[in-house]
Amino acid sequence: MIVRVWTSRFDTARRAELEDFANRLSLPMFHRHDGCQGVLFAYDGEDWVTVTLWRDRDSIDRLNQSDDYQATVDKILAAGFLREPQTVREWTHAGGDLPAR
Repeated sequence: MIVRVWTSRFDTARRAELEDFANRLSLPMFHRHDGCQGVLFAYDGEDWVTVTLWRDRDSIDRLNQSDDYQATVDKILAAGFLREPQTVREWTHAGGDLPAR
């Protein structure tokens, strides 16, 4: 499994809008992609994190090439509630326990 972590700053006055976008648009988009094993959104102050779990590297490669994913990224950037910096990191799963979905 690959753990993909995307981070961004955001306008805290618009947190409710970001949460709505994440749960209404991003979550279903991730679930439409084969290989997605789980999704988590979290924040601390003005820092936002999206953690996604993927079956393998090919699943992430297909996500990155997906028109569906790119359209969602374009929408979230156009919404204007995100701030720089934005980063993406990936880790190889080494253990732990997650509830089955």
